[in-house]
Amino acid sequence: MPKIIIQKGHKRPFPWNNFGTGAGGERELAEAVAGPLMSEMLARGWNVSVVPSLFNYSEEADVFISLHADGSSTSTVRGFSIGYHPDLDNAPASKALALRLADHYKTMIKPLRTPPFNYTRNQMYYYAFKRLVNVEAVILLEMGFMSNPQERTFLEGHPNLVASVIATGIAGPRPINNQDEEDEDMPTTRYCCPNPKGEVSHPRIGLLNTFGENDVWVAVNFLKENPPKNAYVNLIIFPNDLKRGEIKIPLETNSNRETGYNIRRKKALIGKDFSLTARSSEPFAMTVVQT
Repeated sequence: MPKIIIQKGHKRPFPWNNFGTGAGGERELAEAVAGPLMSEMLARGWNVSVVPSLFNYSEEADVFISLHADGSSTSTVRGFSIGYHPDLDNAPASKALALRLADHYKTMIKPLRTPPFNYTRNQMYYYAFKRLVNVEAVILLEMGFMSNPQERTFLEGHPNLVASVIATGIAGPRPINNQDEEDEDMPTTRYCCPNPKGEVSHPRIGLLNTFGENDVWVAVNFLKENPPKNAYVNLIIFPNDLKRGEIKIPLETNSNRETGYNIRRKKALIGKDFSLTARSSEPFAMTVVQT
């Protein structure tokens, strides 16, 4: 079973007394994302160790990720970046992981630059990298800029979505158990939320073109035989350009404990790239079908 070490950036205890506290709100964001990220990785069958700044650096793992966020004196600066040490033996694996994560994360937050890697020396030569001698791939993720009001609002408001995107970039989608064989021409992803008042997220949906050649159908099924009459499902859509806020779509369930929605019905999303989350009062499964 693979293992990941998730470090909460700037979380006490520190390895030395003058260790920085990070950008305003950075430590709190790392704390908010680490918990959901642990749950996402456990659901994908990984062992998880969540650590502060000072921890047992000899711990063995397949992946180490340190969660951080940037700050700037200019509020218009925005975007994510990823650091990895280019001179260590694990550099090829770390770079491959950084590329894979960036490919998913950029669907939610735009990169600070292209390519979004090793923006600063502190990011490239992060103190923990050399100490982690028993980890196959080590990276640091700057999730976005806390000094950018729009980006900070998004990150602080959606830690579960951020965690889901990170987990998908590292380990692939979170599937439901006993997935059936699907038509190769109709990409299908299933997710399971076994807890009440929970949510699952699908981190990337390709562009909907204007000619109706592709559709995205989201189906939700309650896992209980007889859910209460006031049971609800909300579909939350996040346009990835961040030019507008989330779109909330309440879904009506039928007598078979299921509901669905064709994303093309929301005209504002035609020609857009977006992510989506389903939230429900009851345990449920979500299926995303792209036709």
